[in-house]
Amino acid sequence: MMAATQRPVAASAFTDASGPPAWKTLPSWAVVATGDKAAGSDVVRSMAQRAGADIVEVEGSHVIMVSQPQAVTSLILKAVHALS
Repeated sequence: MMAATQRPVAASAFTDASGPPAWKTLPSWAVVATGDKAAGSDVVRSMAQRAGADIVEVEGSHVIMVSQPQAVTSLILKAVHALS
């Protein structure tokens, strides 16, 4: 269902200016799915490291929020507590 309902990226995503990146000034958290073949776990990990994110690696695919919802929820709650 997810593949059938996903829409293509809008062309404006490649042409519109987005402004300064928030990750340069805001704290960041990231879940790296070790089996991500869509974005690539090495690419996701690299971007998270560049952002200085608190990184959690979880075994699973690109849709880690579906296959490992508790791990994703735990990191979200950790971020909430860190900012509270």
